[in-house]
Amino acid sequence: TGNALFFLHYPSHNRKSLECNRSVSDCVRYAHPAQTVIWLDLPAPLLLLRMLRRSWRRWRTNELLWGTNHEPFWPQFKVWEKRDSLVWWIVTQHARKRHNMFACMADPQWAHIRFVRLTSTLEVEALLQSVQRETSEVVN
Repeated sequence: TGNALFFLHYPSHNRKSLECNRSVSDCVRYAHPAQTVIWLDLPAPLLLLRMLRRSWRRWRTNELLWGTNHEPFWPQFKVWEKRDSLVWWIVTQHARKRHNMFACMADPQWAHIRFVRLTSTLEVEALLQSVQRETSEVVN
């Protein structure tokens, strides 16, 4: 869980997309041939709420995440144990990652990239609807 999820859109002759959920600088570094970076910059309270709901659901249903791993719920609140707490991660990293992303957006070396910053679920839904409309127009 983080405050940024990036989808890098490459020129049409190279039709691959890259989902990057690593550091902002890594994402932008890989974006050199990209035309567009879509940044999901959702508010920290929303991220916390979603993370806690998801963790609660996974814990209550004993959902298998991968291999033999199941998500523990209560360790999320142990903010003194940084490696176990997604609450700690969101609270401490949200502002830092936003600051880094703004710095990348202002950096002249990335001027060729169009950054689309989405700050609410309504903006995300609107973008998805516009992409669906454009896709259906191309197919028809």
